[in-house]
Amino acid sequence: MTFDEYIDEANSNFESNNLEYVIEISKKMLIKNQLTKEQTLSVHYNKSRAYFELGELQQALDNLNSVIQIDPSYANAYYNKARALLGLNKIQEALAQYDKAIELNNEYAGAYYNRSEIHFRLENYDLALDDMNKAIELYENNPYAYCNRASIYMEKENFIESIADLTHAIHLEISEPLFYSQRAKAYYFIEDYQNAINDLDTVIAFDKTDSAAFYNRGMSKLKLQLQDEALEDFQEALRLRPDDENLINTIDEINATTN
Repeated sequence: MTFDEYIDEANSNFESNNLEYVIEISKKMLIKNQLTKEQTLSVHYNKSRAYFELGELQQALDNLNSVIQIDPSYANAYYNKARALLGLNKIQEALAQYDKAIELNNEYAGAYYNRSEIHFRLENYDLALDDMNKAIELYENNPYAYCNRASIYMEKENFIESIADLTHAIHLEISEPLFYSQRAKAYYFIEDYQNAINDLDTVIAFDKTDSAAFYNRGMSKLKLQLQDEALEDFQEALRLRPDDENLINTIDEINATTN
């Protein structure tokens, strides 16, 4: 098999998700063919992709290290190393790999996006915000970037900015329930309970098994003194989560105050 034939075969099998075969032909290429450095890099990179998709993260890392040994300036390899390290819960090591990917390519939107998510997990909200701002600057039509930035704003108690970002996310992707759910949360924090209910109505219209949406809508209705309607929502949430002690206690408290 020539190198060009290998590339075509690997691409075809990636598309059909035949990942074990990609690994098999990649190993054969490395053993049997005299390859250039660039070709060897491509084969190791393909192996790393296949191993990553199979969840064999250490094998993916080993091949990415081979890629970096051949070309230390290959930003994608550091980006993918970070993803594999995250899968192994090596958060600080993953962060360092994203740092390196961005050092090599300061317009790497995906690296800023993912590094922001790590900073968010570590509660470094200012750093998370800086990175998500950059991700949005580079890829302004990604609705999930606006949703993530909204989450950062919520942690910083900037609820108006959060609502604005979620509204823009909805403009970009109108059928994503997560955006409505998060905006309802922000509305709740600013005591705009009717708008919170409106957004949760939309979430429930998308998915009538979303117990959290029923619970949160019930909480907003309670704030508006709509006890009977709130009780109906809590009961529906309990039907979906019958072992939820918090729901049981909430329903008991409402019944005690209305009887």
